[in-house]
Parts: sequence; C-alpha cells; structure tokens
Amino acid sequence: MPDFFQMNLEQMLSELRLHESNTQALFNALEGDKAVADYRKRCQNSEPQYEVFCKSYIIALVKKYVSSPHDSEILLAVYGFLRGFDQINGVEKRRKEYVEAAFGRNKKVTDRNGKPIKALYTKEQPIIKALAAQLTKEVYKQGKRGSLGLADEVFRELSMRFPDGLSDICPLPEPRFVNETLGCRDELPHKAYSAGDVLQAEGSNEESDEADNGDRRKEAAYMRKPFYLPPQQPSNKASARDETPLITDAVISNIKIAPGRFFGRTGELKEVRDNFQNNSRIQIISGREGQGKSIFAFEYAKTFHSEYQILCWLNCKDDITILGSIVGFLDCAGVELQGYSPEEIRDTFRRFFEENSGWLIVFDCPTLKTEEDQEALKRYFPQNPKGHILITTCGAPECWEAKHLFLGSFTKSEADAFLMDAVGEMQHGQTVSSLSYALVYDPVALEYAAAYIRGTGWAAPLMYFNSLAERGIPPAEPSGEERDVFETYIANVDSLNAAFDILMGRLRTQMKFVGDILDTAVFQILLISSYLCRYDSLNLTFLSQTFRIFPAELTTVCRDDELRMKLIQKLRDYTFFEIQDGNLVYNERARMVAYQYFADQMAESAETTAKAVEAALVSIEANQYANKERVLLHAAPHVMATMRELLTTLNSEEIEQRYPYIVGFLEDFYIKRYYRHQ
Repeated sequence: MPDFFQMNLEQMLSELRLHESNTQALFNALEGDKAVADYRKRCQNSEPQYEVFCKSYIIALVKKYVSSPHDSEILLAVYGFLRGFDQINGVEKRRKEYVEAAFGRNKKVTDRNGKPIKALYTKEQPIIKALAAQLTKEVYKQGKRGSLGLADEVFRELSMRFPDGLSDICPLPEPRFVNETLGCRDELPHKAYSAGDVLQAEGSNEESDEADNGDRRKEAAYMRKPFYLPPQQPSNKASARDETPLITDAVISNIKIAPGRFFGRTGELKEVRDNFQNNSRIQIISGREGQGKSIFAFEYAKTFHSEYQILCWLNCKDDITILGSIVGFLDCAGVELQGYSPEEIRDTFRRFFEENSGWLIVFDCPTLKTEEDQEALKRYFPQNPKGHILITTCGAPECWEAKHLFLGSFTKSEADAFLMDAVGEMQHGQTVSSLSYALVYDPVALEYAAAYIRGTGWAAPLMYFNSLAERGIPPAEPSGEERDVFETYIANVDSLNAAFDILMGRLRTQMKFVGDILDTAVFQILLISSYLCRYDSLNLTFLSQTFRIFPAELTTVCRDDELRMKLIQKLRDYTFFEIQDGNLVYNERARMVAYQYFADQMAESAETTAKAVEAALVSIEANQYANKERVLLHAAPHVMATMRELLTTLNSEEIEQRYPYIVGFLEDFYIKRYYRHQ
C-alpha cells in the first residue's frame, strides 16, 4: 500500500544519516529485486563498486526529486554525500560544520517566515518527508507498485565518467558555497540560497522574493570561516552511535529470575556449566521439537544467574523476530537506538557485548540447517571472548567449534520420578511407571497428564488409564522389550494427542458448567497461539494493549494484573513458560498438537484475528506514534503468522481485497524493510 511504502521510505531516508549502508536498501525498495540482481551483475558482483553505484543513485535521486538544489545540498551534507563531509564522523558534527560553513558563525537557520529554527534537524525532516511523498507518487504512478526508473540514467552517467570500470570511490558533488579562496571562480562574496525555507544571517531584515517558477532568488549575505575540502578518499565514516560508549557496570537481565517447575536434567546442567568454565565459549543444545531445549536453557540462566552480570534471551525463530528481541533487550539495558534498520540494531547489539564482559546470550530456536542460516546467526555474535553463548536448535551444525549437548525424551527413571513428583503419588509407584511408559516418556505428554491429575483432584494415575483407553491408547505394562523406532514414533504421536485431548476435555467442561472468564481466556489463547506463536513468543501486554489483536475476554484478563498472573499460572499446565513478565514461550511440539486439535476452528479464528490485525495497522498509521517503527517491528511476526494461516484457506486475490493493510504491511515493511536485508 502507498501509505506504508511512504512511511518506510521516510524512515529509511531518515536513517541514511546514520548508516551509509542503507543506500542498498533504498535502491532495492525503489527499483525492485530484478534491478538489484541486474546492477550487481553490471558491477561485476563487486561489493565496493555496487556500493558506489547505490550511493551515486541516492545522490542523483536527491538532486532530481528534492524541490530545491539548496535543500538537496543540506540533505547530502548530513548524509555525508557532499565533498568534505564524507570524512566527518557523526551526523551532529556534519550538521554543525554545515551551518557554520554555509551560514557563518553565530548565524541561525530560519524558516520561510524568518523565524529561527533551533537545529538543522528541524529543517531536514520536512525535506525528507516531502522527498518520501514525491518518490511514492512516482513509484505508484500507474496506480500500482512500480519502479522509479532512475537506475539506467545513473549507470550511464557513471559509465561515461569511468569508461574503464567503476571506481571504488564514489564521486561526490562539491558544496555550492565554495568561494574563490577554495578555488572557485566566483569573485563575489558567496550567497546563501534557500528554497522554501530562507536561510538568513541573524538580524537580517531581507525578505524572501519567490518567483513564479519556484526559483528562490532572494539571498542573505554572510561572513563565514574558511572551509577546507580535503582530498576525496574512501569513506571510513562511523555513525553517531559510535561516539557513545556502551560499557556498563549495571546488572542487566531480560530473563525473569523466579521459581518455576523444572525437573531433572541436573547432569546436563552441570555439563553445560563445566564446559563454559573450561573455556567453551559457544555451546549448542539440540534435539527434536518438544524435548525441553528452551526451558533447559532458561533453567540454566536462572540457576547460574549470579555468575553473570548480563543475561540476554533472544527469540530467533525468524529474521525479524531476533531483531525485535534485540530491541527489547537494548531497551532493558538502557541503550538508545538511533534507528531501527537491521544494521543499526545488529551493530549496536554486538558493540554492547563487545564493550562489556561477564555475559550470557541465549539464542533460542534459530534454524541452522544450511550454511547460509549459520552465517546469518554468526553475524549477531560479539567478536570477543568475554562471555558465553548458548544456542538451542533442532539441527546442530557439526562444523562449528562448539560443544554439543543432545536432549532427548526422559529416561524411564526420570519419567517415573517426574510423574511421582508432579502428582504426589509416591504410593502408586507401579501405576505411575506404567503410565509414563504408556506416554512414551515424552516430557510434553507427561506434563499434560500431570496437569490433568493435579487439577482434577479426584483423578489418580490408575483412573487416567481409562481416559487414555477411550482415546485408543491401551494400558500397557513396561516389559523388557524396547519399542523399535517406528513403534516409538506412532505411540508418541498417539499418546501426545490423547493427553492433550483429555486436558482440553476438562477445560471445555469447566467452560460449560462454571463459566469462569479465566477458562475462556485459556481456551482463546490456546487457539490463537497455535498459529500466532509460529514465529515469536506471546507478549500478553503488547497484544492486548499496544497492538490489540486479542479476543475480548482474553484482552480483559490480560489488562487486569491479578487475572493475568492467574492466567499465566494456568498456562503452565499447557507447557507455556514465562521468559519475561507477561511474555510467554510456547513449547513448539505442544503448539503443533494444539494446531491439529483446533483444525476445524482455525479458518474462522484466523479471519477474526486478521480483522483485528487490519484494524490495529490502520490505527497505527492514523496515529503519530513516537515509536511507530518499534511497534511495527514487534508486531511483524504476528502479522506474518496470521497471513500464513489465511493462505491455507484463501487465495492471494481474496486476501488482498479483504485485508489490504496486511498485504501492504508485509510487502513494504516486513519484506522490503527487514526480511531481505539481514
């Protein structure tokens, strides 16, 4: 949608002041993926040459589409794309240098009415906003998304200038205020021009005389200090954020350190700790879905939290999810981001940990199946040995120099002990042993069974067998013969589905005869989280107050502190655990079981959620949130999950007609802004 496209363009143009690398993202957004592939090839797949081309493209774009050459010069100066400004580190320094050089010392930047503006930033923003609007108009000229069509013109000009191949140094335009003392032929004192906003010397009474053709010719004389242009060299410009040290002596954690229900795995916890103490910087916890990898890493962080100054938990299920997790952590650490581009977020995160020590980072559930996946994750690793990295994943890459620990199902003794501890049936040891065998020692199925027996009150392990038998799971006594792989898989799937169905049967009965709003909220969250948690954890406060997409009853519960705490307590029975206050992680295997259970209700639920998502996006666009980019960043995984679910029952044309804001958001914000620029 044009509105989202314009918003994202404005954000990228603003962040270009901090990150020169955003030129490539802008080129992609304005010209499209095919153009990116084409011009990378024309640049002989040379990254330095492609960077020169993209920077030249932005310079041409600013000159062509900014309404005044004087306004375009201001923008190029703060970007560092003007001769002499490319070697000035930090946007604030470039602003100060430009004002003093172009308008003289003790001179003020004024608006079109001659009123002083406090900072050049105040003047930049309207220029950027107008530029984003004009570019959007050009791209959507035919009523649908097209391309700007400026790339060929830029490449032709560069080819004529560099017939033997592109230089690795981008040719930058000279400032218009260069006078004769710096080799300019103009013998008159240099004049400052303004288009739209008149830049005047302080105290000047000259008025703006704007001609019909839009050329602002009225000028204000000024005295200025000499401004020397150094020879142009390859830029090693650092962003403004590099000027602020990030070292801290504070204790920082985005992991909730509170008692929880965790059983067994004591040997594995000790092994991980010993490995770290023996200088193993990176460790990988692997195993199939549902074996408790995430809660194991969570328990490790809680158990040994006193040994670390900084604890950081990152959800890594998706490219954009990890960025949102990092933003949340940096907020917890009191680190202010200058922008929300992937490069800014990733670089600030790395630099924070490189400047500090005594830290633990948990990368939870990244996909590491390919070399590309592995390299993408490594880009987030701090380049120092001052802390520890713990990764949970289903596929462990053997090529990494890291210690590996595989988590499987409980052993027989662990499963028996878990059930006995959970249901308090020490006197029924043989019955508990038979039940754990029937549930294939699976941690999720055992948790469901324990929750049902605890919550029902009158039920005992022996009675639970009757419920299993009603769902096709015959009682079985453990024998000396072990199940083969196929038998284990079938028994595991069947027993897990049966255990969840038994637990849901109790919940449905309570909803029918008791009518407690908490039970309704549990049912609603189990239904929608089966697809909403595909890419991210579930932040109850965010989804009930900021990005309001929860059903009414669930929203009511989440907005009440006491009810929300009771809800979280109930959800533990369904394998949710609270990683931060109100932020819940869902066991992946349990999520898939719930998804299958709710299959008949999924289409209706997804469309209801999609309507709520559509309304939330409209609300965000209509209101000028100070942190709009951040809100959308956290919302993106849930929007994507909703879209994925819609696609199971609707075709793309139907979705575009019914939910245009979701389609526009995913195209212009999620995919172009983040997903393809990791």
